[in-house]
Amino acid sequence: MSVQVSTRIDAKTKQQFDAICDVMGISPSSALSLFIKSVINNNGIPFAVAAPPEKHSSKVQYADNDMVREIGERIVKQHLPAFEELAR
Repeated sequence: MSVQVSTRIDAKTKQQFDAICDVMGISPSSALSLFIKSVINNNGIPFAVAAPPEKHSSKVQYADNDMVREIGERIVKQHLPAFEELAR
């Protein structure tokens, strides 16, 4: 039995998420299911979560969207078989 999970995010974030999922060849729903299963398998968030540095910190530069997308694509290609296995 499946249940529906819903959340609210801003429109720009949704558009970016949809675009990245499209590039990776998976649906947003599948991506969220993979994330949820990964949280369960890791018994927590499957990546480091930290508070962002102050807005005007000159010591930290944020990656641009293209760099993030490229890294995400590489990770997905490398781990796609494991993601597909988690989705089963």
